[in-house]
This record gives sequence, C-alpha cells and structure tokens, in this order.
Amino acid sequence: MRSHHVALPALLVVTLLVLLASGCDRIRITIGDETPVPVSRPAATASAPTPTPARPAVSPTPAPAVAPALPNRLAELQKATRFAAVVSGASGLGDAVIGGDGASDSISTPFGYSEAEVRGGRYLQTMPAITWSGATFSFKDSVRQGEFGYTQDLTGTVSADGQTLLSATYTWWRLDRQGFDDNTRKLITARMVLSNVPLPSFAKDGPDVQKYVTSIEYKYKYTNLKDPSKNSEKTYVSGDWSAPKTRLFVAFTGYP
Repeated sequence: MRSHHVALPALLVVTLLVLLASGCDRIRITIGDETPVPVSRPAATASAPTPTPARPAVSPTPAPAVAPALPNRLAELQKATRFAAVVSGASGLGDAVIGGDGASDSISTPFGYSEAEVRGGRYLQTMPAITWSGATFSFKDSVRQGEFGYTQDLTGTVSADGQTLLSATYTWWRLDRQGFDDNTRKLITARMVLSNVPLPSFAKDGPDVQKYVTSIEYKYKYTNLKDPSKNSEKTYVSGDWSAPKTRLFVAFTGYP
C-alpha cells in the first residue's frame, strides 16, 4: 500500500490549539481509518509554597516595681508643739558665732539652743511654741525693752504625708549692750533656710548637709560709742561645707 501525506484542515488545527489551551492533557485525533494518535500535554509542575519567615520572639515588658506607700505622719506631726534645727561645725561658722556671741559654734532655731539641749528637753518650756495651719507651722517670739530686745520668726511647711520638711525659714534679730555698759551696742542678726529634710527627726554629718541647708547667714556688729576704735564686725555666709564635723540636726518635739 502506498502511504499518503494528508494535510490537516485549517479548522482542525484551530480546534486542536483551542483544546490544548483549555487544559486538556490528552487529545485523541482520528483521521479516517487511521489509528488514533495520542497527543500529550506536559503536566503542570506544582511550585512549593514560599515559607513565611518566623517572627522574632518578643519578651514581655516587666511591670515597674512599686515602692510600698509610706505611712501618713501629718496628723501625728501636728501634735508637736516645738520645732528645732541646729547647724554646727561648718567651716568658718565657729569663728563668727563664738567670736560674736560667745555662746556656741552653731546656728539654731530657736536661737542659742544646742542639739543636746533639744534632745534632753531641759529647756523645752522656754522654747517658743509652734502653731499649725494645715501643713504649715510657725512661731513668732519677741521681747523689747526700749531699743533693746530680740525678735525671732519661723515659718515652715511639711509634705501632705508628713514625711518631708519641704521648707523652713528662720530669722533672728537681737540688740543688746555689752554687759552693763550703756556706751556699747551688740547687734546680732541670723537667717537659716532649710529644704527637703526627712522627718520626723533627722541628723546628718559631713558635706552632704548642704543638700538640706539652703543658706545660712550670721552677722555680729559691736559698737563702742565712746571709743570707735574698738568697733568690730563679723559676718558668715554659708558656702564651704567640706568640714567633716559639719552637722545638721532637725526635730519636731514637745508632743503631749
């Protein structure tokens, strides 16, 4: 038998292409009585999914530590009837005070009281009593005899919980004669300012005292009306707290 080359009609070719494009992976084509010729379409290759990168582990943020609440001392503090503060040992303070007043090497409120006297309570009744108005306390003490006498004032404020002396300002003024000599005058003025002092009582030594003593001023002036050559004056303004014996003592006292 003689073989023939048969050209496929154009319509058949188009139909074949459409079938292939539509996803058929096997098509059977029969031409006349010829044996069907299988036409295979390559199977689609499945692509592996792209892995999602793992997120880094996030450590939980620890909750901030909460300090235990301090007890409220204000009500108890308001029962105190006296307040005292003593600054001693500051560099140069003793020279000014001892040279001027001859009483001590310290500045105190009330004026002229030492830490030992306050702690012992020996002169408690002679100390001026403080009065309270909310968290503010104060006293004013004054004695005058003609041109001579003294005046001392104190005003302070404590925190709402009574744990801190937020501020205290004390002033002292005194004019006296030297002994019984009417021709002499001895004038002393002092001022002390404290801030942020822990309560109800506090004692501190060394240079750290300056954290709580905002300022100290002391002035002594001696005048001799008959012999001006004997006049003298001493002034102290706080500034050098390096002396190791510097000390601050603060206390509310006189509780019922």
